Order: sequence, then structure tokens, then C-alpha cells
Amino acid sequence: MNPAAAPTRLRLLSPEGLRLLQLALTLLAALYLLFAGGTFDATLRYRVKLLNFAAGLALAGAWLLLRRRQRRPLAASGLEGPLVLLAASQWLAVATSLRPRLSLEWAAGLLAWVVAFWLLHDVLARGWPRRYVWQALIVLAALLAGHGVLAAAQWYAGWLALGQLPPVTFRYAGLLGHANLTACLLNLLLPVVLGHLLTVTRRAGQAALAVLAAAMLLTEFLTSSRAGWLACAATLGVFALLWALRGDLRRYWPTWRARWQSLGRVGQAAAALGALAAAAAAGALLLRQSQHITHGSLFQSRQEFWGAAWALFRLQPLTGAGPDLFPWYYTATTSVPPGFLAPHAHSLVLQVLSGSGLVGVAALGWLAAAAALRLARQWHAGGRELPVAGALAGLAGFGVQHLFDYLLGTPLTWWLVIGLAALVPAPAAPATEPSARRLPLWLPGLFTLVAAGVFAFGLRGEALNEAGLSLAARGDWATAAGRFQAAAQADPALSVYAQSAAFAYTRAGEVDRALPLWLAAAQADPYWAVLPATVAVLAHDASSLAAAQALAPNSDLLALNAGALAEAQGDAEAARAAYRRALGLRPSSAAALFWQQTSLRRAAVSEWQTTQPPDTSALAQGEAALVNGAAAEARSWFEQARAANPADNRPYAGLARAAWLAGDLAQAQADVEVGLRIPVANAAETLSLRLLAGELAAAAGDRAAALAAYTTVFSAVNDYTCLGPGTYGYPQRSWYVYHRAALPSDLVPQFARADITAAMDADFAQLAEWYRAEGDAAAACLILGRVAVEAPQSISGAAWRATCAP
Repeated sequence: MNPAAAPTRLRLLSPEGLRLLQLALTLLAALYLLFAGGTFDATLRYRVKLLNFAAGLALAGAWLLLRRRQRRPLAASGLEGPLVLLAASQWLAVATSLRPRLSLEWAAGLLAWVVAFWLLHDVLARGWPRRYVWQALIVLAALLAGHGVLAAAQWYAGWLALGQLPPVTFRYAGLLGHANLTACLLNLLLPVVLGHLLTVTRRAGQAALAVLAAAMLLTEFLTSSRAGWLACAATLGVFALLWALRGDLRRYWPTWRARWQSLGRVGQAAAALGALAAAAAAGALLLRQSQHITHGSLFQSRQEFWGAAWALFRLQPLTGAGPDLFPWYYTATTSVPPGFLAPHAHSLVLQVLSGSGLVGVAALGWLAAAAALRLARQWHAGGRELPVAGALAGLAGFGVQHLFDYLLGTPLTWWLVIGLAALVPAPAAPATEPSARRLPLWLPGLFTLVAAGVFAFGLRGEALNEAGLSLAARGDWATAAGRFQAAAQADPALSVYAQSAAFAYTRAGEVDRALPLWLAAAQADPYWAVLPATVAVLAHDASSLAAAQALAPNSDLLALNAGALAEAQGDAEAARAAYRRALGLRPSSAAALFWQQTSLRRAAVSEWQTTQPPDTSALAQGEAALVNGAAAEARSWFEQARAANPADNRPYAGLARAAWLAGDLAQAQADVEVGLRIPVANAAETLSLRLLAGELAAAAGDRAAALAAYTTVFSAVNDYTCLGPGTYGYPQRSWYVYHRAALPSDLVPQFARADITAAMDADFAQLAEWYRAEGDAAAACLILGRVAVEAPQSISGAAWRATCAP
């Protein structure tokens, strides 16, 4: 034995070294969950999934084997019956699901979360220091709130740098990219922070926790999450109630009463008026903060989601249509495109009701009631600690928010919920005497094996899918198609892989091989309009396009392609009717060069324009003034439009053009910068401003800035998903329905599009010239070719024929 090594080994095995190791592991786990393993990416990305699977299986297996070797069962939480029943209800729903494969991973995931709760509860019961977990939760709270305050400070600083206050409200999305989710996480953690604030005795600790609580409340306010605000009120109310039940308020009541009486009637009246004024001011701030472009009425904005969930429930009321089927079915009740693709029912109750029916809701209700009763009793028996009261209050707020939302699609939410629930019944010190209740090892072992088997099976296909995505990103579409087909063979019931293979074969020019796959995908996924629409544009099949339009009747893209197909087949009347419908659904597309390419299209747009009432809006008046060269008059009209709707970014483009017309380039650039800071519902609403920013930069001699702006706009219109320009890289349906990474677009190039205007055409031709001057002829031809496909008779189309055409 090396004598020099002995002290080190002893130090590592010492109680102090063990505690430091436990603290480090707890903090590491918390940070990993926040930044990687608990994010939305963890539900999509193969490598993160694989890491979570391997780590989770290793930890669960090691702990269960350790307990088996010790011949010691797990400490029971008292919730085993309700948890097993809830899991059983989900597997019953899988057995009767309309699409069992789409429901399978949800049911397996629930088993994994149940096991995670049991193991975490046992780890805490066996002596893992609870204070380390509390500290890790406070660290998470500090990171969430700190990022929120910093993001707000940067946003307001950007406005102040432009010399004005923001005309619109700021909505904070959060580290995990979702405002409602951020509010939910803050609500879970805020009462924990308050519990520690009321527990610590050192002034420095009190000050730090008070600042953190204030920052969390500010960040919660900035999320503009109305369901989150309701939950926050419920959370604080429950925490105050539990604090009162402790008896702490009795100690403070005489002092508070004496101070109130010392104010006198005048002082009391002034204090009451001040409280009313503060409440009114707080209400006004909440009202203003709720006026964001992403908001509709709280209840009205939910009706569309709740209606779809109710319709899905009615298909199989007893056991449900299948867990996690809501996003798959949602497109049967809502026109997508162009509508928003909802990933869930925006209500935990309705999500479970639609997925597992009355059986699932009954099981969920029993679990909620049993957990509330059990945790409250344990809190009372455990000394009614304020941090534990905070955990209970956080779980109560979670329940309130989930009447209006469903945020369990992100793993961190699960971890916080089961973590707080496990912290409540865990004894404050290691258990020294065996408890009467024990959880036999075979039950978590069985759950672990079933969940592991399901996820291992899914990961086989995901590995091949990942390889296909990598090949497609390099442009090797033919090889990528083979990988996707292999994934489809490995997991045949998950039709997203067949869809990817069909897309890849289409991009590789092998349409004959792609068409059978598209047809099979359309049969396996009957509520997704893009699939029959793709069959239609590839096979020139009007009946398939009619089926797609029946699913998405409000889609201007499908109407446009119906017109293009009818025109190609010589049916002029049907083409004109479809074109008029496309223009009616998206009037702004009338400026696209697409409509100037044939006499039929010119006639169609002309006929449509004659049916439109005259536009007397301030925006239209400003545009007319610009055409007439009246810069001052145009600016006046655009200022009126801005005053009427400060959240609309369109007046800023007009203001910038008016300033440019008047010769004030600096003011034009400033107007564009302000317009680009206005929040928008989708990226396409910023394209005209970004194009104008490039034109202004070119006029100022800044080619690099102009090239960057033009490239951004070209990228937005070059390729995108069915939800329109600027959505490339966001294949939402693959994410929400299949929980898989997928190709960045779901539209094959054969779809007709009407996006490129005359201004875009001129700027893209200039962009191509700049790329050619830099020696990148391929990029130049790509740009010119994209315009030429949509508008052969254009500046770019002529340049493509002269320099790029084979």
C-alpha cells in the first residue's frame, strides 16, 4: 500500500467528502435537466434521448440491484395504489387506441416517471440530504429568474438606445423557450423560495432570498401567462393558508394590530386608499401586460383546443381514443395549414379525458385526491416545515394552471413535480427503523423493464432516422431515403419515417419510388392535409387535392395549387375559381409575380381586385401618397396608422420609405429598426421590413449588411413548411405527433408558391450578382433558379436563363 495515497482515500470516504459529493451530484443533475435532459429537445433529439435512456436505466438498475443485494425493499410513499391504477388506465387506453403506436411511448414514459418518483422517494428516505435538493431547486429558480430579468433589461435597453419607450409589451419566453412553461416552473419554485425566506435567520440569506422572490415575481409577470398568473395567485394563497395553519401568524398578530391602531382613523383610511390604489395599479399593469399579439381571450383561445379534445373523447368515451393522440387528431377539426398546430389540449383534464376517457380521468382524480390528503398529513406529521409547505403550495398551483394548460411535454416539469412530491413525505433524517410499509422491488423492476423495452425499440428506428437526417443535410437525398426506409422497416407503425423517405426520394428526383410511400403515408395519417396534397402535385391528381382541401379549407397554399393544377390541365374556369379563393384567403399575395406569369392568372387577379372594396385605411392612403411622391403626406398617414395600432409593424415600413423619399436615410433606418423590434405572430410579417433594411444598407454603401438582410429574406421564402415563409427548420407536426426530429420542411419543391414580389425579384437578382462576384456561382444560381421557378418572367428569371440554365 502506498502511504501517500491513504490519506486521500480516507478523505474521499469521510462524511465531509461524501456530503460534498452528494451536493455536487445534486447540483449537476439539476443543471443537466435545465439545460439538456429536461428540455423540449430531450423529447426530440436522438442523442439527448439516448443519453437520458442510458443514464436513467443505469441509475434505476443500480439502485434496484443495490436494494436487492441488501434484501431491503423500497420505502413506500403511500401513493402506490393510485399510481399503479393511473398507469394501468393508460395501458388500457393504449390497448384500445386508434393508433396504439403513437400512444405507446406516452404510457411507457408514465411508467418511467412513476419509477423515478419511487426511487427518488426511497433515496431521500434513506438519507440523501434534503437540504441539497432544496438548494438545487433554489439554484434553478435563480437561473430562471435571473435570465428573465436580464432578457427584459436587454429588451428595454434596446428600445432606449433607439431613443424611445417600447409601444408594445415584452413577453418573456424563458430559458426553455415557452412563456407558459416558464410561468409553471416559477410557480412550482416560488413558494419553495418563500418557505426558505421565512425560515432562515441570517440577514444576508433573507436579503438574497427576498431579492430572488421579487425577481421571480417580476419574471412571472413578464411571461404574460394568464393561466400562470391564476396559478401564482393560487400558489401564494395556499402557501399563506399553510403558513397560517402553522400558528406563526398568531405571534405577529398583536404587533400588526398595535401598529394598525396606532395609525388612527386618518392613517387607516390613507392606508386603505393606498392599498386600493396599489391594487388598481397592479390590475392595470396586468391588463396591459396581457395585451400581447400572442393572446386572445383566455377562454375563447382555449375553446378550439377543448372542442377538439371533446370530439376525440366522444369517439371512445370509456377508455379514450388513445393517450397522446390529441395533436394527431387536432388537424381533423382545424384547418392546418394555415392554423396553429396545437401540441396538446391546453388542459390536463381534457388531455387525459380525450386520451384515456372516463377511466383515465377517474384514475387521475383518485391520484390527485390521494396525493393531496397524503402529502398534507405527512406535512402535518413532519413538523409543518415551511419549505415543505412551499412544495405543497407549488403542487397546488400546478394543478390550477393545468386546468388551462398542459406542460408535461417538457421533462423538467415532470422532474419538478415528482421532486416536490418526493420531498414532502421524505423524513428529515435517515430512517433508522424499518417502516411497516414497503414497496416490493419487483413492481418498480417490472415497470423499468417495460419502459426500457419500449424506448429501446424506439431508439433503433431513431438511430437510422438520425443518419438519414445527417445525409439529407448534406444534400445526399438518395442515400438518406434508404436510411429513412430502414427506419420505417424497424418501426413500421411510426409513419413519419415513411414520410421522410418519400420526401427524400422526391428530392432525389425518384418520384416513381416516392409516390407509393406518399400514398401509404396518407392512409396511415388521414388527418394531415399535406400528404394528399403532395400526392396531388406529384401525380397531378385533382381528387387528392380536393381531399387535402377538405382537411384544410382555409389554406391559401392548397387553393393556389388547386388553381395551378387546373390551369395545367386546361380547366380555366376551375383555375380562376381556385385562384380567386387563394387570393381571398391571403390578399397580400396579390403583389406576387406569380400572378403575372400567364394571361389566366392576370385575369384572375384582375377579376378578384374588382370585387374588393376600396381600401380607405391610413396605411392605404400612405401607400398612395408614396406612389405620388408626397413624402410628408405619406408620413402623416403612416403616423396615424401607427397611433391607431402600436402593435402593427406595417406602418414602420411606410414611415421608412417616406423618410427615404424625403432624403433622410438615417431616419429611414431608425424607422426600420423600430419596426423590427415589434413582436409579430410569424416571421413572414417581418420580411418587407428586412428587405427594406437591406435596400437602405445598400444605399448607404454597406454591402455586408445588405447581403445579410437579402439572404435572410431569401432563406425565408426559398423553402419552408406548410405554415409559410420563415418556418423552415420547424416541422411542428413531426415534433408534436411523433416526437421525432424530422426534415426541416414538409413541402416538396413541386408545390406552386406565390411569395416573391417585384421588389424581392430585383433585390434577389442583386444578391445573386454579389454572390457571383465573390466566386460563389452555385449560390447565385440557386437564388436565381428559385425565383425563376415561381416567376419565369422576372429579372432573376432572365438572369438565370442567361447564366445558369443548362
